[in-house]
Amino acid sequence: MASSFILLLVAVIWVWIQIKRLIPSHLFHIGLGIYLALQCMLAYQGFYAGVSRQPIRMALLLGPAILFISWLFFSQTGKGWRSGWSMTPLIMLHLARVPVEFMLLELAMNGLVPIAMSMEGYNFDIFSGLTAPLAYFIYRHYRKEKLFVAFKVWNVICLILLAIVVITGILSAPTPLQLMNFDQPNRAILQVPFNLLPAFIVPSVLISHLHALNLKDRRAKPAG
Repeated sequence: MASSFILLLVAVIWVWIQIKRLIPSHLFHIGLGIYLALQCMLAYQGFYAGVSRQPIRMALLLGPAILFISWLFFSQTGKGWRSGWSMTPLIMLHLARVPVEFMLLELAMNGLVPIAMSMEGYNFDIFSGLTAPLAYFIYRHYRKEKLFVAFKVWNVICLILLAIVVITGILSAPTPLQLMNFDQPNRAILQVPFNLLPAFIVPSVLISHLHALNLKDRRAKPAG
């Protein structure tokens, strides 16, 4: 299961490499590599396993991605940096949500995440991955008003599905903030390599949706 997750991680990294006009792209890729390595090292050494005693450690798992997303969408520099991004690989990124769902199901069967986070619970996020090819078709033809609206609606629906899983995962993690699933908490995100799910893969998916929802000119030809 861990090896399959690593392959999925490589695919998500490839998507970031495909995005156009990452300036300076080489610095971003080096920084991303260092960030992922540090996250893996912390999880491997059991740093996140102590969040029940020191919940502040969770900030190192989620905080960097939150800060990066905030910079991307609220700063002028971040907005300029996103201006030339290709939407095509960001849409294709959602295909990764299909294998993620099967991994979550297997993790749930092994007692590492609550059933509520899997397809047998409240997680219907597989819809997002299965409909990603349709979303790509809509995007390529979104100069038509109805298709432009449909593309936005798809992103909103998938964003809601993502939020349900994320909220369930946070409230099920073994921290003082845990409010649900005490019998089978969300322990997988505290272990390597699955800690990269909230630290990297989920933020990447979130960025894709937010970037799509920021597209304003339906008459313009899609950038990619």
